[in-house]
Amino acid sequence: MRLLCMSLVACSVSSTDGVTTEGDAWVNHPPVITDAWLESEQADRDALWWSGGVGEDPEGEPLSWSYSWSVDGQPVQDGASPLLLPGWGGRGSQVEVVVTAVDPWGARSLPQARTAEVGNAPPKVGVVHLLPFPPTADSELRCEALDVDPDGDPTTQEVRWYVNGSTPFANGVTLEPGLVRRGDGVSCGVSSTDGMAVSEERESDFWLVENAPPRVVSAWISPEKPVVTDTLTLMEVDVMDADLDEVSTRVSWWVDGELVGYGLRLEPPLMANSTFHAEVTPFDGWTAGETFWVSAVRVED
Repeated sequence: MRLLCMSLVACSVSSTDGVTTEGDAWVNHPPVITDAWLESEQADRDALWWSGGVGEDPEGEPLSWSYSWSVDGQPVQDGASPLLLPGWGGRGSQVEVVVTAVDPWGARSLPQARTAEVGNAPPKVGVVHLLPFPPTADSELRCEALDVDPDGDPTTQEVRWYVNGSTPFANGVTLEPGLVRRGDGVSCGVSSTDGMAVSEERESDFWLVENAPPRVVSAWISPEKPVVTDTLTLMEVDVMDADLDEVSTRVSWWVDGELVGYGLRLEPPLMANSTFHAEVTPFDGWTAGETFWVSAVRVED
């Protein structure tokens, strides 16, 4: 049987059987903290902080713990959790936790305070987009992402391109046309720096480069001033294909808006006082490119 007193005094104690006895009371002694700590893996504004302690109780009783948190001298976070959730303070702020051990009788140890300074928080990168979609060999690819710095510092992005592997292929926000081909796998990664720390790299989705349609660059009709007995010939048809495919062409001839023939030549007789033009459609075995409209010629009498 115990009676909790602040000092050794004579006390009357009632036993469970109703018998009152006289004698010295048992005196409870408060626990003693032998060690306390405040830790965080990152020690920045976005970090989780935690605290703990080691203590002894003179009577060997189990101990519970109380934690009181403050940031820059202001109490934060209700409750007595050993964890301080992220989001408090900023670079240079002072985090403090006061740790107290408590025994089952409510006796409290002398509090132990621990402090730490909040360090710089690296920027964070949002979703990374590879544009345009779908990527093709003849398009300039762009890598776009938003970033934010928890401390409000200005940021600079670093962009890396990956083609068919994990080794950086090129750097920069854009990837010039012609550096990839149909069937290549391409992605881009973005990291951000505030001049003091660099964020983790965040990567876009991985996309397969699709076929780039061929295109006609130029062509012209000879002769430029035909008469009714001339043969019209399509000259110097210049085509380009970003995937380096072999390109065929389909040529159609039109007179005053009506289709009159196919092929590189249009045989006489030609209709007098009429306007002739040709249209060229390229094909690379995968897709047809845009039809190219060749400048018209006028057949005179």
